[in-house]
Amino acid sequence: MDFDLLKQWNFDPSIVGGIVALALLYPAWLKRARFLVPDRSFSVQRPTALPSTDRWRIASYYGGLSILALALASPLDALSDRYLFTAHMFQHVLLLFVVPPLMLWGLPDSLLARVLGAVPESSFIRKAAGPVPSLVLYAVSMWVWHLPSLYEAALGNEVIHLCEHLCFLGSATLFWWLIVRPGLSLAPIPALARIALLFGAAISSTGLAALLTFATTVLYPTYALGPPYSAVRDALGMTSLIDQQIGGLLMWIGGGSWYLGAVAIVFFRWFEGTSEDDSASLDHAPARSNGVMT
Repeated sequence: MDFDLLKQWNFDPSIVGGIVALALLYPAWLKRARFLVPDRSFSVQRPTALPSTDRWRIASYYGGLSILALALASPLDALSDRYLFTAHMFQHVLLLFVVPPLMLWGLPDSLLARVLGAVPESSFIRKAAGPVPSLVLYAVSMWVWHLPSLYEAALGNEVIHLCEHLCFLGSATLFWWLIVRPGLSLAPIPALARIALLFGAAISSTGLAALLTFATTVLYPTYALGPPYSAVRDALGMTSLIDQQIGGLLMWIGGGSWYLGAVAIVFFRWFEGTSEDDSASLDHAPARSNGVMT
C-alpha cells in the first residue's frame, strides 16, 4: 500500500477559498449580531459577556466547517475517488448528515432573519424549503447521485463531482434547516411534524443503504479496478464487494444513528416544553416583525 496517498490534500481553489471565506465571514456575522452595552466606569462601550450557549454555537459552526474540510480537502477525498467505496460513503455521510446541521445550528439568529426577509414569499427557494418538498429534494438527491451511471460520471469528471457535492449540501441544508432552526426557518413546522420528516428521511436513506449492503454484484466498476487502485483494498483484506457492503452499512448505521439522535433531541425539547422559537442566543434581543425576525 502506498502511504503517500494519505498525504494527498486537495487544494482546489474553489474548495479552499469557500472554506476560508466561511471561516472569515463568521466573526463578522457575530459582531453584527451582538449588542453593545455601555460601561459607565470607563465611558466606552464593550460587548456583553459571551453566554455558554453562544460558545457552543460557535464550536458547532467551526466544528461543521472543519468536518467539511475533512470531507473535501483531506486525503479522504483522494481515497474516495478511486480506491475505496467505503471512504466515499463516509464522505457522503459527512456531507448529507453531519455538516449542514452543525453549521446551521451555529449561525447567528440575525443572519437567518435577514435571509428570511430577503427570500420572497413566491420564490422557488421558499417553496422548496417546505417540509414535503425539502424531504423529497433531500431523498431524490441522495438516490439519484447513487445511481451507477451518475455515480461513475461524477468519479470521472470533476465538474459533475462538484455538482454532486453541491446538490448534497444544498438539499441537506434545506432539510436540516427545518429540523435544527425551526423558529427561523423558511417554513416553520411543529416538533411532531419534524419528527415525521426525520422518520421519512431515515426510511429513504435506509432503503438506499440496504440496497448497497445486500447487492450481490459490484455496482460501481471504478472500485473493482486493479492496481494501483486495488492497493488499499488488498492491504485491508477486502474484495470490491465487501468494500461496497461495508460502505452500505456505514450509511445505514451512521445515518440511522444520526437521525435517531435528532429525533430524540426534538422529542425531548418538545416534551420539556422548550420554545419552538430558538432566537435567544447569539443575538440576545432580536425583535419580531410581521412574522420575520429582524
